[in-house]
Amino acid sequence: MDRQLDSLFNAGSRSQSAAALAAQRERFARLQAFAGRLRVALEHEAESRRRETVFTERAAAAVTAALVLLGLGAAFLVHGLGKRARDLALRLDEQALERERLLESERKSREAAEQRRVELERVTESRNRLLRGFTHDVKNPLGAADGYLALIEDEVMGPLPARVTETVSSIRRLIGQALELVGQLLDIARAEAGQLELTFHDVDVAVLLHDVAETYRPQADAKRLELRGEIPSHLPLVRSDATRVRQIVGNLVSNAVKYTPSGGQITVSCVARGDGGPPPSQPREVAIIVSDNGPDIAPDKLPTIFAEFSRFDPRAAEGAGIGLAISQRIARALGGDITVESETGRGSAFTLHLPLAAHAAKP
Repeated sequence: MDRQLDSLFNAGSRSQSAAALAAQRERFARLQAFAGRLRVALEHEAESRRRETVFTERAAAAVTAALVLLGLGAAFLVHGLGKRARDLALRLDEQALERERLLESERKSREAAEQRRVELERVTESRNRLLRGFTHDVKNPLGAADGYLALIEDEVMGPLPARVTETVSSIRRLIGQALELVGQLLDIARAEAGQLELTFHDVDVAVLLHDVAETYRPQADAKRLELRGEIPSHLPLVRSDATRVRQIVGNLVSNAVKYTPSGGQITVSCVARGDGGPPPSQPREVAIIVSDNGPDIAPDKLPTIFAEFSRFDPRAAEGAGIGLAISQRIARALGGDITVESETGRGSAFTLHLPLAAHAAKP
């Protein structure tokens, strides 16, 4: 009985053990399959992590290299900016020094110019005083000598031979020329000092020019020169100083007579000029032109032609060379001017510009 029970029990145990074993084997197989999948997942994750690590390392290396290059570039930039800043500072210092030198040079130039101006004023005033004193001291005895000669010429002291009378007349002409020169020197001194005496009133230029032409006609005839007058009959009156205008025109005609060769021609003309506006333009000035067909004036002498003691050709005629200088000063004192044009083969033309209205100005 017992043996039967044991055999039954053993048989049941073996059947249960086989079932449990089969179940365990199934679970183990599932575990193995899960473990295989887990291993594959872990390997995949590890590979992914490895790739990420490599990328991160490479990115870090690239960033590091970029930072190194950026640092080097920044260093070079800072070095370059520093060098430029130093160069700029040096240039600014040099410019500041140069500016100081220029300012100092300008200051010295102004001081020198002021000293020259003061010295020039002193010399000019000294010369003017000398001229005034000289002309006064010379004019009086020359005038007295001319007076005595006039008495002799008029035979107040008794009759004279014809040759003596001619000699006295020649001496009086020479004294007259000397007195005229003294008067011109005095006019220059007065003009430079702003003390030139002017009297403005209405001047009939046509009448004045006819008178001047007739005054110098004997001299022109003596040199066989043709002295022509081309003067319109209807010229506007000029508000000016007739005596001074006559003096200027007389100097211009006298120079033309001196320098024009025998057989030449001198023309005194006059024209009223407008203000340049549209017709009918109102006259603004009267231009008096004294022209000749004598030798032209060298271009290098034109800029100094109105300077004192300047002459066209010292060998051509006698004179001190101050007629044009005083003429221009007087013209400017009257508010006008004198201009000159000269052309080879056609002679020269001097133009006196006179404003219609009184317009006195400093010479």
